Amino acid sequence: MTRTKFRSLLFKSLIFTAAGITMLVLVSIIVYVLVKGIPNLSPKLFEWKYTTSNQSMMPAIINT
Repeated sequence: MTRTKFRSLLFKSLIFTAAGITMLVLVSIIVYVLVKGIPNLSPKLFEWKYTTSNQSMMPAIINT
């Protein structure tokens, strides 16, 4: 194996390793947000009227 092929293979493996780690971190963040967030969702969050006792997201979703 020539030196150029070795360097090419080394850099290719480093790039794939970095991409794999990046994907693993991204998937971990998405799973964490979903696991922590989904149990807190309720129909009460999507009511049309916003009050101090019921802080609904629907007006903010519509206005956005």
